[in-house]
Amino acid sequence: MNYANVIWILLAVLGVGALGALASLIRGPHLTERVISLDLMATMAVAAVALLAMAKGEPVYLDVALVIALVAFVGSVAYARYAEAGRASRPRPETASSRDRGQNQAQDQARSDALEEGGENA
Repeated sequence: MNYANVIWILLAVLGVGALGALASLIRGPHLTERVISLDLMATMAVAAVALLAMAKGEPVYLDVALVIALVAFVGSVAYARYAEAGRASRPRPETASSRDRGQNQAQDQARSDALEEGGENA
């Protein structure tokens, strides 16, 4: 088995791995799992482009791999900052209208209780 055949076999293995990461990206129930899957796919793309550069004998492809790696890194850092701020796992803040709605429900419940007791002031 020569050098070029090994590279093509490794590219096929990376392709199968990328399909698994794509399945995880689509099915992932949480945003964190999807970001990790996307980062894994970017890492596999960097490896695939580097292998392609070796197979073709053209180092210009390594520039493409470098750009993919930098974009993936920036995306990971952006998500890390998003998660650190607590926005990834924290529930949405309660808005003023939802607080008012809760108070109105409490007042309505008090009125209906007073009516059931036969109170005139409800």
